[in-house]
Amino acid sequence: MDFRTEWSSFLLLILMVVIQFVTYAVDISVSIPNFLVHIIGIPILVVALACIPVLIICYFIKVIPDIDYSIRLAFVYFIYLIIRHFI
Repeated sequence: MDFRTEWSSFLLLILMVVIQFVTYAVDISVSIPNFLVHIIGIPILVVALACIPVLIICYFIKVIPDIDYSIRLAFVYFIYLIIRHFI
């Protein structure tokens, strides 16, 4: 897997953190470390989980897997989250 990312992938990661901040329901009892884990950790976890289908698809179409594909797939999921949040 190629772990070099383009500048657009870093931008997508930042946008995923912003989307997570918007969609995360903040409670008064939430501590700061818990809040940071949810805001930063969930986008990273979704990118990690998006690597699984990317590896499988790239194996079958004989393409070298790239981390940018996983970041783009995770961003599509976050677009779904923001649309679901506002509807």
